[in-house]
Amino acid sequence: MSGFTQKSSLIIQVGLYKTENTYQCLWFDQKKVPHFMQSSSHLSIKEIQSQLNASDVVDNKIKKKPKFIVSIQPQHIWTRSLLLPHLLTPQESEQQCHFLLENELPTPLEQLWFDYCTTPLKQSCRLDIFAIIKNTAKDYLKKYSPLLISVLDSHSHAIVRAFQYLLNLSDEEINEKLFLYKDSECCLAIQQKSGQFRTVQHSKNNILIIFEHFCQRYNERPTEIYFYSTSEIKKTPQQWNQVNTDLPFIALGNALWRQE
Repeated sequence: MSGFTQKSSLIIQVGLYKTENTYQCLWFDQKKVPHFMQSSSHLSIKEIQSQLNASDVVDNKIKKKPKFIVSIQPQHIWTRSLLLPHLLTPQESEQQCHFLLENELPTPLEQLWFDYCTTPLKQSCRLDIFAIIKNTAKDYLKKYSPLLISVLDSHSHAIVRAFQYLLNLSDEEINEKLFLYKDSECCLAIQQKSGQFRTVQHSKNNILIIFEHFCQRYNERPTEIYFYSTSEIKKTPQQWNQVNTDLPFIALGNALWRQE
């Protein structure tokens, strides 16, 4: 009697980003090679599934399942970081999140989505908490419908991950570098310093102005600056370092979510 072999599945993280005119989609194959596609209309799950299979020659017994990751502009996300004397258990972390959210935000806890991460330090622990109003998140995710989104992150984290990947930097090497990002949708200045994300956003999408705003807010002028822009910037300071890539930048950062 012949039998049937059950196909195993492989989860592929797929970063998505919608600009004014296009939907961008990026993922990595099993050899860590990036692939991307763009469309002026909504991306269908069948279309993405077909491209996932076509981009990676693997055993046909392996079925690929996309895990969709998107990010949102950082002004919608409330963040708080705490230094604690010891590493917390998951239950203690949840309790600390509940306490802080209930006491620092006017929005009832049941109207929020929140997440956290803990980072062990030499003699302490850092607890980072992130929260967003549910209705804000749900309204934002509608633009990606009918795709089911698994992760909603911040543009700030996605952009830093993309810079880190393109510049081949370690976690330690990105510290204190200033990253400037500009596209048709947003303009951000981001710096990770002492484990904290410093983020400044500018509504006029002017990368030179946002640099000055960053310096004024934090009362310092970073010396190591990297920038990426989807449109040409005619004149920038000589010491700035431009990063160029054909990959869709934020979709790339989204696809790198929690990957080493």
